[in-house]
Amino acid sequence: MVLYFALPPEWLAGTSYANCRYGDAVVCTFDTELAPGQAYVLSEPLPLTAPDNAAAGSWASGSPRWLTPAVWEDWQASFPGLKPGRSGTGDALDLVAESSAAAPPQVDLDDTDELADFELTVVGARRPDIAAVGARVSGTVGNRVSVRVGLVNRGPGTLYPRFFPNTSIPVTVDVPEGLDVVQLDRRCVQWSAEIAPDRYECWMGEDPLPAGGSALFGFTFAVTGDFDGEAGRVEAEPNLLYDSALESAGAGANNTAKLLVRLPDDGLPITGTGLGLGAGAFLLAGAAGVLLARRRRIRFTS
Repeated sequence: MVLYFALPPEWLAGTSYANCRYGDAVVCTFDTELAPGQAYVLSEPLPLTAPDNAAAGSWASGSPRWLTPAVWEDWQASFPGLKPGRSGTGDALDLVAESSAAAPPQVDLDDTDELADFELTVVGARRPDIAAVGARVSGTVGNRVSVRVGLVNRGPGTLYPRFFPNTSIPVTVDVPEGLDVVQLDRRCVQWSAEIAPDRYECWMGEDPLPAGGSALFGFTFAVTGDFDGEAGRVEAEPNLLYDSALESAGAGANNTAKLLVRLPDDGLPITGTGLGLGAGAFLLAGAAGVLLARRRRIRFTS
């Protein structure tokens, strides 16, 4: 039998079983001969471990699944990018008979009961404070202005987007009239050319973000001067994507920062205000098609 854990191997950082491989997932193989009608359990419980400094409220789910060796081979053939990972160096994890368990039928007629789900939540009273970061820009009509906007983790705790998906926080940037995007961070895409052509969605990636750290995204604007008086904004939404809230209720006052443009008709430069330290839409449009739909050239930067 094969036990496939759809979870980051770091969750099982305290283990190194000889018959398990630690890669994109954790895969353990067993050569135990299974007797008909007998139930089996793992020889020892698997300890799940979260980083000591992970922010309270960090949440993730995992899915262990039992496969026959033949099905596992089919999986590997169907998904060539499925990396087996490194082999463990410790003792083997075994399957042992459980005498008290109710005996299953000898023939498995239902392949939907080989999958289980569990959740892992970092508990604690002190949840992180996530704040949007705006930008101050200056220039004149015809100039190009580069800014970096995004979010800052005010702590406490570190965000681990690779381990806990609710700590991968989207940032929405609404660009005001008077600015055209000509260069865009590769981690950002235009939301929708038809519905909201001046809205961009940015994602912070999988790198840990410690307390005091920021995830900033580069934008280069061409100043057109067609300003209608409405400010743009940068918005971070830490509680958007999952039912498990990361940020405490009432802590979202600084999730939004302004991006304001002022025409130089009174001799003043174009400036941005709202360097505030931000709920974006989840639907993402394909970058190639939508960015060209605005009929101007946008270059991506890393």
